[in-house]
Amino acid sequence: MEVWQIILIVFGAYFLVMFLFSLLIYIMMNVKMKNRQDKNPLFKYFTTEDYPGLEAKTFTFKNDKGLNLSGRLYTRKGLKDDTYLVFFHGYGGGHEAYTTLINDLVTTLEMPLLTFDYTGCDLSAGKNIIHIVQPLVDAHSFLAYLQTVPTYKGKKLVLIGHSWGGYVATNLYPFNKDKNIIKVVDLNGVTDFGLYIKTLARAPYLFVPMFRLFSAFKYGKFAFATTRDNIKNTPIPHLIMHGEKDVVVPFTPFISSLVLQKDKYSNIKFHFENDKNHLVYLTVDGEKHLGELMSMTMEYNKQKVKDEELKEKIINYDFTKTVENDAKTLEVIKKFVKGE
Repeated sequence: MEVWQIILIVFGAYFLVMFLFSLLIYIMMNVKMKNRQDKNPLFKYFTTEDYPGLEAKTFTFKNDKGLNLSGRLYTRKGLKDDTYLVFFHGYGGGHEAYTTLINDLVTTLEMPLLTFDYTGCDLSAGKNIIHIVQPLVDAHSFLAYLQTVPTYKGKKLVLIGHSWGGYVATNLYPFNKDKNIIKVVDLNGVTDFGLYIKTLARAPYLFVPMFRLFSAFKYGKFAFATTRDNIKNTPIPHLIMHGEKDVVVPFTPFISSLVLQKDKYSNIKFHFENDKNHLVYLTVDGEKHLGELMSMTMEYNKQKVKDEELKEKIINYDFTKTVENDAKTLEVIKKFVKGE
């Protein structure tokens, strides 16, 4: 056998192994997506009743698959309705995990806020969340729905998203060119899901194009969405806020790559917190308490024989400490949105 044939066989075998490994990761990702994301029964979820004066009105609309998605309009008496905040939640039960942040955004910015739960999340229909790209498609359907409601049609929109929702907020405009969108705020957002999953799973780079190609069979152009590409030529001003200690969406490579090329993104304003993790909008103590609660919950979930004492400790935790928002961070958002 010739040397070149041996090299070709070795190269082919290596490529095949990398392809199969990448395919396995993609399959595992899709299996994980087959679960619903509902509220944790051990946690307290704050509602309008916890915030005097905060009002909520529930609505439903259909996504691209004909499923009913539910959301709410949050507001307070006396607020102007020329501009609406539109909030996109992160990975988890749904938007009610963010009620304290929603209340503080409505109160601080003095604007009503619209939000909804993605397919397979809490209030919305769907046996599961289908795919990591589905929320972007759901959001596309949501903006289309707003234009069919006289109350919202033609009103200015400020998109705000956290984590998974940050990915949605920063990638939405290029797919609909909605002229009502005037600003975007990204809180610890994922910038590229192909690269993100590749990084978490320590997959070869081959996984990234495979992820986009396989996802495209179901989602077409939405499968190729990345913040890096989509905001490059987007005229909408963006505020990207990130905790430099974030271990869920690490600053490097996801945010640092944007900073290194900031000359290409003249519409972006960056704000980084060097002592914050994945919840840049919380105080340092708030993140600390939430981290403690999540550690106990993870320990409890791993137990084959459940520790009832630990369960009671979780249920009786002071949840107000886990949703303590940072007034300084809210002020940064306010100044960006208001143009101050």
